[in-house]
Amino acid sequence: MFAAKPPWIHAFHSVGFHVSLSLFTLLGPGRQLILDGVKSLSKGAPNMNTLVGLGALSSFAVSSLAALIPKLVSHISYSNTFLVSFGIQCLSFFL
Repeated sequence: MFAAKPPWIHAFHSVGFHVSLSLFTLLGPGRQLILDGVKSLSKGAPNMNTLVGLGALSSFAVSSLAALIPKLVSHISYSNTFLVSFGIQCLSFFL
């Protein structure tokens, strides 16, 4: 039904690609949002940036831990292991 897939397309499914994409998003366009959320939280008046920043950072932390120690999440399939896409989607939506 579909044409043959080029061999380089599998690079998009690698953990390294997902990590580099998420780091670029967190440290690039998402940095200001995360810093604003941390400042608001430290002042005792959290806002929406605090919620989005904590969600993005926590999903990155869980996914990084799952990628580094795969035995912790051996019951989860590979496609569900890297949850960074959730954090990236949240940041992309709010930016």
